[in-house]
Parts: sequence; structure tokens; C-alpha cells
Amino acid sequence: MLSLKTKITFSFALLIFMLIVAGLMSLSEFKKVSSSADQIIKNKYASIKQSKSILESLEHENTGLLMFLAGNMEEGMKIISESDSTIQKIIAETTASAIEKEGKDYLLTIDEEYQKFHSSVLTACRKANSIPLDERNKLYLTEIHPLFSSVKSAVDVFVKHNQENIISQASFVSQRSKRAIMPALVSIIAAILFSIILNFFINEYFVSPIKKITEAVSSFYPEQYNLNSKINSKDEIKELEKEINKMILRLQRSRSQNE
Repeated sequence: MLSLKTKITFSFALLIFMLIVAGLMSLSEFKKVSSSADQIIKNKYASIKQSKSILESLEHENTGLLMFLAGNMEEGMKIISESDSTIQKIIAETTASAIEKEGKDYLLTIDEEYQKFHSSVLTACRKANSIPLDERNKLYLTEIHPLFSSVKSAVDVFVKHNQENIISQASFVSQRSKRAIMPALVSIIAAILFSIILNFFINEYFVSPIKKITEAVSSFYPEQYNLNSKINSKDEIKELEKEINKMILRLQRSRSQNE
């Protein structure tokens, strides 16, 4: 039979253990959610930034083509060449850093659309010297500008995809954060209930028996042979009652002998 002290010590130790476990579980869950979501969101923000750089370079290349067709061929070709190098580099870097297949597919579409546009730009540059200005304008409006718009549309779709993913991840983090808090809440509620039960236990097996002994001692009279405390436990309190009754018995014997 466990002693009363052991029972109380064990109960408090169990309560503390429950709270520590809940805290560690919540901390671990928060860490996992934060780490995974942070990486994805950073990747998406980087992709959006790179997409904007693609659009800027695409605009520059388009401007370079218009300059070339207008007669400023040297400067126009320089801008076209620099813009192409920048776009090719950004697409390659973004594809390499993409962490999901869907994102890679969007980038592949961008690359395919851009290659069509860039090929048409180079074709227009080769034809420019052999056709008049009005034919150059017609060539740009009918063949090149639609391809330019297609590349922009493909980039816009990719940006929208990344934005939706960021919103989705924010929602995911919110939901997982609530789930991470749940073990702590459950454990705290369990600890509160356990404290109530522990309080009842202490009152039932510690406070109440001592109160009974106190009342029995207060109402004791010499003719009694033992305390009438009616303690039913089998711990130190019961041992105290037995020792008091033994003391009473010794006193009664001593009294009888003196008489």
C-alpha cells in the first residue's frame, strides 16, 4: 500500500509531466508547420519576383524590337540580346528552384511561349532591311505582338498560381497552428480536471481523516477505551489513530493500576 505522501507526490509529478508533454508536443508541431510553410512561401515570393523580372525584360525586348524596326537597329539589337539573356537565365533559375511539378509545368509553358516570341523577333529583324516601314508595322501587329501577349499571359498565370499558393499556405498554417495548440489545450483541461480530482483525493484521504481525529479527540472522555473516529483508510492517518488508541489503552491501564 502506497503511503499518503507517495500518493500526493506521484499525483503532482503526473500533473507536471502532462503539462510538459503538452508543451513539447505543441512546440514540435509549431516548429514543423513553421519550417515547411516558411520554405514554400519564400519560394513562391521568389517566383513572383522573378516573374516580374521576366515581364520587365520581355517589355525591354519588345521595345528593342520596335526600335530596330523603326531604324535604330544597333541599339535595338543590343537591347534584344541583353533581354533574351536575362529572360533565359531567370527561367532556368526559377525552374531549378521550383519545388512542385505544377510550378515547373507553368515555367515550361512560359519558356515555350517565349521561344516562339523570341524566334519571331529574330525573324522580323532579318526581314526588316528588305521590307518597307508599313510592312514592318504590319508584321509586328499581326505576328509578333500576339506572341508577346501570349508570353505575358503565361507569366500572369504563373504569378496568379503562386499568389493562390501563398494564400493556401497561409490558410494551411492557420489550421495547423490551431491543431498544434489542441494538445496543449487538451492537456491543460485534463490537468484542471486532474487537479479537481486530486483536491478531492487530498480532502478525502488527508483532510477529512485528520478532521475526524480532531473531532474525536475533542469529544473524548476518560471512560472511553478508544477514539471513535471511524477512519477506514490504510495509511499513515490510520496508523496515527491506532497509536492514539494504544496510548489511550496504556493510560487506562495506568489509571486502573493506580486505583
